[in-house]
Amino acid sequence: MADQWLAIVDADRIHDYVFSPHELKLVKGGSFLQWRLNTFDLRRKVRESQGQLISANGGTVVAVFHTGEHARGFCEMAAGHFRRATSIATVSSAVELLRSGEWK
Repeated sequence: MADQWLAIVDADRIHDYVFSPHELKLVKGGSFLQWRLNTFDLRRKVRESQGQLISANGGTVVAVFHTGEHARGFCEMAAGHFRRATSIATVSSAVELLRSGEWK
């Protein structure tokens, strides 16, 4: 197996964002946004960035890519998508080189 690049994108304090509103209608709306981002939007963006999805749950997406450029591009794209979809969410991301056989 060749070296790969691990990309992690995490919506900062997503549980505060989803569960802090006092009105059930707002909580449901926040939960739906998070679900849609993880289930459809960010999974599609991993594929568009030529990556392989590892996990997309709870406001965090983990994927591997063949190049650092694709991994960093995905992180930027995902952060922008979070901001557009939620209007307020901030995102932290990291990209790390995985040497062959280091992580399964």
